[in-house]
Amino acid sequence: MTRELYTARLNIIQGIREFFSNREYLEVHTPLMAEYCIPESTIPLFHTRQYHPWEDGTNLQLLPSPEYYMKQLLASGWGDMFQISGSFRNGETGGSIHLREFTMLEYYAVHTDYMGSMGITQDFIRYLLTLPGTAPPVRERWKNIPFRRISMQEAFLQHAAVDLEGILTPGSQPHPADREALFHICREKDLKPETTDSWEVLFNRIFLNLVEPELCRDPSPVFLYNYPAKLSSLSRLTADGLWNERWELYWQGVELANCFSEENNQENIEAFFRNEIREIELRNREAQQDGGDFNPPTRADREFSRKIAGLPPCSGTAMGVDRLLMILLGKNSIRDVVPFS
Repeated sequence: MTRELYTARLNIIQGIREFFSNREYLEVHTPLMAEYCIPESTIPLFHTRQYHPWEDGTNLQLLPSPEYYMKQLLASGWGDMFQISGSFRNGETGGSIHLREFTMLEYYAVHTDYMGSMGITQDFIRYLLTLPGTAPPVRERWKNIPFRRISMQEAFLQHAAVDLEGILTPGSQPHPADREALFHICREKDLKPETTDSWEVLFNRIFLNLVEPELCRDPSPVFLYNYPAKLSSLSRLTADGLWNERWELYWQGVELANCFSEENNQENIEAFFRNEIREIELRNREAQQDGGDFNPPTRADREFSRKIAGLPPCSGTAMGVDRLLMILLGKNSIRDVVPFS
């Protein structure tokens, strides 16, 4: 990585700060390690241990995002905030868009739902495209940048000829009929489903093989919104109970950002924790049977729902800064924009 490229990186990161500071978001800095965290079965963690000379040591985890601490600040009444933070995810190896240590931008907008945060994110990207650090060819190509919005229902209809609304039951817990319907669809489309596949595995067979590749063909930014409620997450549900109030942003075929209308119901948060802990334990047992190790036991904060009991209605967006820089600087790999990667 050249000095000039690193300077461009710094200029864009400064632009990120300017955008949110100009909108009166508070920049915060929270710890990178924690004794406890939010369990996520799909994200293996790095574990470490703090040693004490005269007492038992403390097990710690490197956090995969700043969400754990930022939500506690939000619940304390800190208002709109953002953070540019180092983040860590185990198992992120190889490829042009994955690193075990990377930079995350996370921003929370109080009294703004996921649709409102779409508009904020569009303004944010348009602003970054005006900065001197952005590569001139990129700035010229996207000076009148179009943003496309498509729901998961529309995407499945267009690219897989599957009517999700017709086979989903309300609520976050899969019904046997939901799984059976997806299983038959996967078999009809020769996606080789297995009898042991869960509802989520079957859904991803369709999404990852038939839907996402088509979305990634469009180089323009695409917001994919309203994910099925059966996909476990800390997001609120739509009024009909079928969908998570969630979107993901793809740009030039890269999954760039993820946003929720944040769940603040204590019972729903606790149910999410139980489900994720159960899934982590299941995956660990399966990995150990295969002679591997998927994810060391996560030390989940079982008091988290109490700690964020005052969480106001808000939306939270997590964006990969290195992936964003890769696009803005006209590179093909995040390793081109991250020193020592």
